[in-house]
Parts: sequence; structure tokens; C-alpha cells
Amino acid sequence: MKVNSFLLKILFIFFFALLLRLYLVDSMPLGVRNDEASFGFNAYSILETGRDEHGKQFPLVFKAFGDQKLPAYMYSLVPVIKIFGLNNFAVRLPSVLAGSISAVILFLLLLKISYLRRYALLGGLLFAASPWSIILSRSAFESNLALLFFISGLYYYVSHLQSHKVKHLILTGILFGLTWYTYVPYRLITALLMAGMVIVQKV
Repeated sequence: MKVNSFLLKILFIFFFALLLRLYLVDSMPLGVRNDEASFGFNAYSILETGRDEHGKQFPLVFKAFGDQKLPAYMYSLVPVIKIFGLNNFAVRLPSVLAGSISAVILFLLLLKISYLRRYALLGGLLFAASPWSIILSRSAFESNLALLFFISGLYYYVSHLQSHKVKHLILTGILFGLTWYTYVPYRLITALLMAGMVIVQKV
């Protein structure tokens, strides 16, 4: 694949996905979910004071409205709120970007798998246009950011299998580790996948 063609495909997938997720994202869906309000307020509090709403300094678990939130999405909001202020657009932007980048990473992952290369562009575009992904990306859902980390971890694991480079394995570990601090169900999903990886490596 020529470099110019490759970059054009990446840019097309990304901006196609971004357009579907970014259009009127500050007002659609209407209002603010409890989780979004909690994310926004705590991220703003961290930005201004270094503490959450309960006065804990840079916590790894945020006590919210009747539940406890993992820190990855919360901390991803801090620079965004610094730039755009505390509003719906800022609170949802990390999820918008996560969904858009995930479409690109899926495209790259499919390119890594020999018998799926011919479907790589289609796969990336289908993910970009998937109603499921668009809905997740247009609200502040931790699961959407966790999915980006998970797909990226898979990409670097396949890269490691092909190149045997230690840096790819390290990146796999870091990205899979981030899923643990983003969305609780991935603690089981990632653990099972990593156990499978160890078995495959030993076979």
C-alpha cells in the first residue's frame, strides 16, 4: 500500500467517524446524565484544587452519585476542561475522540491480519458508522474509552507476534492495564484474554 494512499485512508476513516460523533454533540443527546455531571464536576475540581468532590487528593477511585468511578475518563477530562471550560461539549469530547480513533485502530488491526487485509477499510468504515459506537461516543461513557485501550492493546499484541519486539509487548501491557482503570467489566475481559495469550505463547 502506498504511503499517500495509506494516510488518506486513515484520515478518511478518522474524519468520517469524527463528523458522525461530533455534530451537535453538546446538545444531542439533550441534557446531562448523572454520570456526565459527576465526571465534569470532579474533573473540574481536580483541575482547580487537585482534589475530588469529597476532598481526596488525586484519587484512583472516585466516589460519585451512589457508585464508584475508575479514574481514566475522569483524568482525561482535566486538560479538555482546561481548554474548553466545563460544559457538555468538553465532558463528551474524550468519548468522541475515543470512538473516532477506535475506528482507525480497528482498520490498522485488520491490516495486520493477513486474511482480513482486504476487508480492513470496510471494517474501519463500518465501525465508524456503527450506531452502537456512535451512541456510546456521543455521551461520556467510560466503556468507550476502555474499548479504545482494548483494541489498541490487541493491535500491539498482534504487532508483537509478527515482529517479536519487546516494546510492542510493553505497550500491550500498558494499554490492557489502562482498561482496568477505565471500566470494571474489562478487568475480567482483559484478564481472560491475557491468560489466553500466555497459553498461545507457550504452545
